[in-house]
Amino acid sequence: MSASVGPWDVHGHALAWGILAALGASYLVMAASSVPGGEGASARANRGQVIRFSLAWVALAIAMTWPIDDLAQRWSLTARICQEALLALVVPPLLLSSLPRRSVIKMTSPHVVDTWMRRLTRPVTATVIFNGVILISLLRPSVALQARSAALHGLFNIALLVSGLIMWIPALGILPGAGRLSTAGRSAYLFIQSLLANVPAVIFNVSHRPIYAAYEHKAHPLLPAILDQQLAGVVVKLAAIAILWGTAAAIWWGARRAKNRGQDPNPLRWEDVERELLRVERRPRRRSISGR
Repeated sequence: MSASVGPWDVHGHALAWGILAALGASYLVMAASSVPGGEGASARANRGQVIRFSLAWVALAIAMTWPIDDLAQRWSLTARICQEALLALVVPPLLLSSLPRRSVIKMTSPHVVDTWMRRLTRPVTATVIFNGVILISLLRPSVALQARSAALHGLFNIALLVSGLIMWIPALGILPGAGRLSTAGRSAYLFIQSLLANVPAVIFNVSHRPIYAAYEHKAHPLLPAILDQQLAGVVVKLAAIAILWGTAAAIWWGARRAKNRGQDPNPLRWEDVERELLRVERRPRRRSISGR
């Protein structure tokens, strides 16, 4: 059975390349227009941040273009899991950690942005959003719809990327303010994400029949649908352990090194104080507007 070719394929993943071009141009403009930060938060991307952004851009290009995207949409569950791991677990932390601190402060300072970022990146809320998007993307009706519509598949990819960014913000302590998780809290938070990520792995490995008809009839003789499904389960487990546990261990190790040097591993920075003062200043305004 031959797969239909839609506008997405004809135009060579136009939306994906548009996102990649916009992302690259935005980072270049930000880096070119930045000035040395002096005291306080840095405003200029250092070499490590530029490298992390480059890695994030490459990983995003691999995930959202040929051949991974085409294989994930119609041919292989393993390719789909690899794509989701790149979009949700690899690109977001690299992208977030590539942003100069002063740029993060500036982008999140508007009242609407700050309010919604605080709400969405609360640990429980972020966990529900992240795992909810992944769960919906792996439901059988969802997989079947995406196999028939490349545009819908692309929208799910964007949703996975956004949910990954939301999940990683509290883990990395990106948002300015005093309500950040402690070192132990960040490690525990990532450990919980890894446990939830293993649920699909268990389902894929214990099932004795292919779950998704969208992939079953496209099975290659060298990779039957059931073997593809079991391999996808292994990839889920390895990705969760390697990335989430690895990051949690890096956070813990960094905190231990800071303590050995006599430093606070989770310091309250001046920009955090500024953001809290700004939030306090905005509260009376909201009350006066609402008449309370």
